[in-house]
Amino acid sequence: AGVSLDLQGRLYVSEEWNQRILIFNNAAELANGAGASGVFGQPDFTTCTANTGGLTAAALFSPKKVFFDPALSILWAADSGNHRVLMYGQVVLKIYIPVVLR
Repeated sequence: AGVSLDLQGRLYVSEEWNQRILIFNNAAELANGAGASGVFGQPDFTTCTANTGGLTAAALFSPKKVFFDPALSILWAADSGNHRVLMYGQVVLKIYIPVVLR
């Protein structure tokens, strides 16, 4: 799994075999085993199908690594199964990419 932390303390974890990236808000304050706050790449926390909904920025297939660029406030994701690198900016995450929140 790839792991990255943003400036607001959100932890991003890529789960290659579940075809998703999990988001943990206030990660430093969470206990071990705490549930994720959000997920993208899937419509919910239980689906784990590659390219759910078709080949879009909202669908993933084996995301291996994530990296948060603090200078640009951008999350980069290596979507290895689709042979691409995705860039998620703040506006993209909030408006265009379906993120399931708890």
